[in-house]
Amino acid sequence: MSLEVLDRPKIVTPKLPEEESGEVTTVLPKQSLPRAEFALDPNDHRLYERYQPKLAGHGGEQAVYVVPQFPHQVIKVNFRLLKPLLDQYPVPETPAQEKALLQKLGGEVLGQQAAYERLVSIFGREHLLAERVTKMRLPVTQALVEDVLGESAPNLPDSVVNFPFVVRIQELVPQYILDTGLDMRSGYAENHIDDPLEKESYARGSVRWLSDEPDDTPFDPELFLECQGSTALADLINVAKTEPALKLVIVDFLEKAMEYTRVTGQILDLAGENNVVFFQDEHTQEWDYRLIDASFPDRTKGQIGIATGALENYIDRENLTEIEYMALYNALNYTRTVNGLADAMGMSERINLLHNKHISIDLSVIDWDELRQYLVTQVRGE
Repeated sequence: MSLEVLDRPKIVTPKLPEEESGEVTTVLPKQSLPRAEFALDPNDHRLYERYQPKLAGHGGEQAVYVVPQFPHQVIKVNFRLLKPLLDQYPVPETPAQEKALLQKLGGEVLGQQAAYERLVSIFGREHLLAERVTKMRLPVTQALVEDVLGESAPNLPDSVVNFPFVVRIQELVPQYILDTGLDMRSGYAENHIDDPLEKESYARGSVRWLSDEPDDTPFDPELFLECQGSTALADLINVAKTEPALKLVIVDFLEKAMEYTRVTGQILDLAGENNVVFFQDEHTQEWDYRLIDASFPDRTKGQIGIATGALENYIDRENLTEIEYMALYNALNYTRTVNGLADAMGMSERINLLHNKHISIDLSVIDWDELRQYLVTQVRGE
């Protein structure tokens, strides 16, 4: 996701005022990131009054807020939880309603903290931005919710001005990384296929890069581009051809991405713009990468095991639930991207989408154009 924030100076750690006490356990106790205390009454909410977060932009399902006192940090919130929160919990007016909402948000905080720590444990803290997950009220309007979520936007009660969210307080990515870096954006292949040649490439590429066994024939960059439809991936591959150091860094990322999926059962979010960026350090000129927004926002729809079961159910002509077809849609593109890049880098390792201890899928029985049309129809709600 790419979001323009006007002030992106070089990152330095700001000196904070004395931190407030609160119930939230931080994931980065040594990082100078604002610590939050949550309260439901905006008139008695010291965190909101002190920091006055202001909307900076949005993309996908995510909105970004800035805090004037801390120009080197941003507050990110995913609106995915907004509708289920409003569906399940009224705007708190009683202690019982307040407790129910706090428990829901507290569980989400723990889940997002755990997801971040899993990324750190596998990729290393040096490849992630400093981040803290907490609960916080943020200014929100009906127009903003509709702009972010489109037709799926819930109706906000008129009384809602500052809504409680689970937020990520994140170190601001240096602007030069976004300006000069190479984006690893995969996009969604199913959305760009139109003519018969693209449909053929989609089928051939899916068979090649969804398989967990490497193909003996040479990597075909044109087929990869025609299948996945991402010029960002094509640029990454082309630069790696002439930059051996970049190739080594890409291989390091791919090895860790495969380990992450194998260990956690989760995919990474590679579909959005600048979720993962490769770049040359402005001082050393050495190649490196950062995971900016790589944790998949919906942990259920990011489970590769659900996607494998959904593909088996689709082959058996069973109706798929929303969770199943979204998990399949996401995992197909993630697996094609990671395995395709591994193929381009000469790696033999692959992500396994087709087999687990309960399921074994034969790719030859799939009508790829039929599957593509089915997924596009379901995702778009047509």
